[in-house]
Amino acid sequence: MTKLYALLIGLMLLGTSVWAQISEGGEPLGKTLSLSLEPVERTQISSFNLQQVQAEDAATEEKHGTYPRIGRVLPVGVNLQDLDAWTEVKGGRVWRHALKSRDAIGLSVQFENFEIPAGAKLFIHTPDYQQVIGAFTDFNNHESGVFSTQPVHGDEVIVEYFEPTAVAGQGQFEIAGLVHVYRMMPQAEGAQRDFGDSDPCQINVNCSEGNNWQDQKRGVVRIFIIEGQFAGWCSGSLINNTAQDCTPYVLTALHCGISASTANMNQWVFFFNYESAGCANGTAGQVPNNTMTGCARIADSGDGGGNSGSDYMLVELNNNVPQGYNPYYNGWRRTNVTSSSGVSIHHPSGDIKKISTYNSNLSSVTWGGPAGTHWMVQWASTANGHGVTEGGSSGSPIFDNQGRIIGTLTGGSSFCTNPTSPDLYGKMSYHWNSNPGDNLSTFLDPISSGVNTLDGANEPCGSSGGGGGCLPGTVSVSLNQNVCPGETGIYNATGVEIPAGGGYAVQFVPGPGGTGGNGTGFSITGVEPLPFEFDNDINGVLSANSFPPLSGTWILTGFVYTDPANAGGSFCGIADDDVTVNFLGAADPACSGSGNDCITDIPFPENDPCVIQVLAQDPFCCDTEWDELCDDQYFDCISGGAECDAGTITSDLTQNICPGEEAIFDASGVDIPQGGNYAIGFDPGPGATGGLADGFSITGVAPLPYEFDAGINGVMAANDLEPLGGQWTVVGIVYTDPDDFAGSICAFTEQEITINFLSAADPLCGGDCITDIPHPLDDPCVIIVLADDPFCCDTEWDELCDAAYADCTSGPPANDDCNDAITISQGVHSFSTVGATTDGPDHPGSDCDAFNQSNVNNDVWYEFTATCDGTGIFSTCGTVDFDTKIAVYSSGVCPPPASALIICNDDFDGCSGFSSYLEWNITEGTTYLLRIGGWGPDDSGSGTFLVNQNCDGAEPDDCLIWVNPTPTTGWNDFNTIFDGAPVPDGSGNCPFNEITVFEVYQSEAYAVDGFMEGVTYTFSHCNGPGAGSWTPTYAIIAPSGAIDASGLGDGDGCSITWTASESGTYLIVINDANSCGVAGNTDNGYPALTCALATSVEEIAVNTFGVFPNPNKGQFNITFEGAGGLAQIDVLEVSGKTVFASQFNFAGEAYLPVDLGRQASGMYFVRITMNDQVNVMKVTVH
Repeated sequence: MTKLYALLIGLMLLGTSVWAQISEGGEPLGKTLSLSLEPVERTQISSFNLQQVQAEDAATEEKHGTYPRIGRVLPVGVNLQDLDAWTEVKGGRVWRHALKSRDAIGLSVQFENFEIPAGAKLFIHTPDYQQVIGAFTDFNNHESGVFSTQPVHGDEVIVEYFEPTAVAGQGQFEIAGLVHVYRMMPQAEGAQRDFGDSDPCQINVNCSEGNNWQDQKRGVVRIFIIEGQFAGWCSGSLINNTAQDCTPYVLTALHCGISASTANMNQWVFFFNYESAGCANGTAGQVPNNTMTGCARIADSGDGGGNSGSDYMLVELNNNVPQGYNPYYNGWRRTNVTSSSGVSIHHPSGDIKKISTYNSNLSSVTWGGPAGTHWMVQWASTANGHGVTEGGSSGSPIFDNQGRIIGTLTGGSSFCTNPTSPDLYGKMSYHWNSNPGDNLSTFLDPISSGVNTLDGANEPCGSSGGGGGCLPGTVSVSLNQNVCPGETGIYNATGVEIPAGGGYAVQFVPGPGGTGGNGTGFSITGVEPLPFEFDNDINGVLSANSFPPLSGTWILTGFVYTDPANAGGSFCGIADDDVTVNFLGAADPACSGSGNDCITDIPFPENDPCVIQVLAQDPFCCDTEWDELCDDQYFDCISGGAECDAGTITSDLTQNICPGEEAIFDASGVDIPQGGNYAIGFDPGPGATGGLADGFSITGVAPLPYEFDAGINGVMAANDLEPLGGQWTVVGIVYTDPDDFAGSICAFTEQEITINFLSAADPLCGGDCITDIPHPLDDPCVIIVLADDPFCCDTEWDELCDAAYADCTSGPPANDDCNDAITISQGVHSFSTVGATTDGPDHPGSDCDAFNQSNVNNDVWYEFTATCDGTGIFSTCGTVDFDTKIAVYSSGVCPPPASALIICNDDFDGCSGFSSYLEWNITEGTTYLLRIGGWGPDDSGSGTFLVNQNCDGAEPDDCLIWVNPTPTTGWNDFNTIFDGAPVPDGSGNCPFNEITVFEVYQSEAYAVDGFMEGVTYTFSHCNGPGAGSWTPTYAIIAPSGAIDASGLGDGDGCSITWTASESGTYLIVINDANSCGVAGNTDNGYPALTCALATSVEEIAVNTFGVFPNPNKGQFNITFEGAGGLAQIDVLEVSGKTVFASQFNFAGEAYLPVDLGRQASGMYFVRITMNDQVNVMKVTVH
């Protein structure tokens, strides 16, 4: 929502741990089978500068009035097919992966190429299973291949995917992104209240103010917005159309998603019924949280979010709204006539549903564009408060006194502290056919009825809601069970909801083409909200036919609802409830009749109730064969789910054990339920041979230490267990109930631990590659390398194996300890923190205290002595492969006390890859300690760092850079070599040495890092290949956009010299003078600058545009301040390839979100052409 004077920041609100995104329910197998999380791989997502983001959000919301931002979308790129994270379980396999984004208070997972086959299940859960959402199934597939989840609390989630054996390899998805929620998420740690921080004057919709609006509230939804890299809150409403066909349209504001892509909108999440049951907030467990994912943009006002119109957007949900959500499609009025009273229902700050009331005429006003686009409202004080609107209310409906929508919220200035200030709603009458964009009439009046008003509708649509709520609606559930002759036909129709309030008459009729019947006394027993039972004697008549027990399908239809308020039983409506039940004859194969060969394979009596249950749930057990999975289901049935059931625990833990080794295997990650003894039997795996040396044991870990060997807790099989190559699996653990001293068997489980027993001839124990290993075979680091990477033995020992061996043997760096600091002089130095420990002081509250990490972790040390008075420079900016922190101390005691800190830096604005840069005052002859480390305990790596000094009153050393062409295919086609030759004194201030080769086509722009403030640079084309064959002009643009130099060069006509005004990355524009006067763009998309380079560059370098954040993950904003105009925006690679192009009409203060998708990390140029001027800005993507 836009605020005229200020924007209140909304607070994200989620429900309880019982989540209701359209899903199947159930529990992850990781929980059911007690699978350990220890072997689950984790992707740590690179975070961002939270302080910078908060500043950007505050500035954006104050200036631009967008929805409240609550999170950032971070790229992930984990693919189901590429990551081998499978665990075999009975009936299929489980894939699990952890995603962690430090300091997040909530995470939402975004998928691409999402295709779940029938029978497969996907869950998202916290590591402690306190929150679980899913199971998501093939129902959640969408033609776009895009899917996302509502946010889950915490900074880590587990993605679990179960794939049945029958569909193995058919599933696919990529975890493309993770929404890192950094604020506005109640019920997370530190939340101020149960349901968000909307202002205290707000009124819950189920207070007395909402008594007459109980239908309308059911149509209002909260929307979790994704727009480029941003996430936030808006409101909206289901809306009826004249076809009254329940098309799931939601009406909201255009500014809620003006730049949202199709993929973004397929990741929007819509929350229904997110409200307190009463006037008080209640508790989290009492608040429904029904959600749906994904929508498509149908129409919008095309007015820039209210700049020239009424600011509306109509979207269509990807699925029909479930009947269980009790939806209401709100009605509307399209006449341009004021209303004297009414309400708005909305989700301020993402909070539970609120209601604001007005009792004076709405006024017709404008929102900075044409006249008469908006209704202005002033809210009234009521019995329970003084409802207003906030950020997150954007797009919510305002109703007239007949309960019809007459507008959608754009913005305003009402606050609890100033509740009589007005808010502005874009008019339905203007939405209809007056905007520069789409006419809403096309979609809300598809039958061209021309009506001015339309009442709201319940589902099924086609009739108006009268507030009585007597229409049960349609409940469709397909529930299949085989019911054979002589069985007790009791079926629990879970998920079938029958509205409370009256009696029902029931009739059975056969489905299309079906025959069959019903055994005497067959019943269907329902569940909440109203338990019900239908049979021959209760609540109705089961049809007059004789129901012979033949095969067929029957459908329960024709519920007649009797209004309890009318003693005469007035008829209120008819609903269809489809409940499918199979009535089978004795000859049916599923009842083990003739022609079925599997009956002899069932090792239990046919009339055993648990056999009947297994056959009903899994026809495979009879149609094909009775196997181990059927056994598991049978014993699960007879155990009754008793507490002593150990469940199934499967772990694939492999270790190579060669002759003569001590055969101790640590079964880390295998959880054995506590409480009883185990009998163990070893059997070889399929096709395997081998054995076990005497005394071999498996030593377990928490929660219950255990040991299996020949003398403890069981028998190790009767064979000799000779040490030959093969695979062995621990199977057949029998759990003994500790509460029953007789040792009753409570359940069967299988504990699979795979161990390879190898002979001396096995390649992994010294085969053909043994001569290639340049170290002793019993070297512990050789064993580690071979275990981690069998390639080193199976194929050959190569440089990668050498590197792994070196990492194993190297230990900490030589300068890991402060006392071993390496003495250095100014210049560029290589370093590594791999293997380093942390011995320096902690610095809470300093510039290094970021995201709950205040120390410089895994640090190495250097000493630097200044040779002059001036400024010291210490930098890892863009030259490292990990997240660095750097610090400078006054020399003295090692390690230095915290008080000796002079300056510290974590992530320097403008440096890529979370690298660092700092400057400090130096004194000649003083020695300083320099410390380099990582952001967190897991951050270490290598790279180079720069130490330099700018001496007071001294001229810095010069740097000469050759810029020479090599003729290729044409006069304007050159290879330009930046070849940096250090000056004769060898000080090394010139950081360039054959940096790269660029192709020049008339005009090019290059981003070159490493320039240092105060150093004089010369670009020369006086010598070298191609000298004299071209006459370039230059524009030298500093990181801030300032022009350090430009023109045709110095007096010699073949070079240009300038002194860098800043340190960092410069934009070097080189133009072949032969193209002077050429207008437009070059053949690779760059601007063809003219000979009047200085004038033209200075004109376009006015700071009217900006880019934030920078660096970024490929999503950023272009900001603008000025008179404005239509701009062409192009984002280009250094090679000149265009990766993004758009046109945007900038005016006043504006911003344009840009999403580069999954472009490679590196430098890009943003080129903006407006009013015949060109502005070029560099952007770093990492």
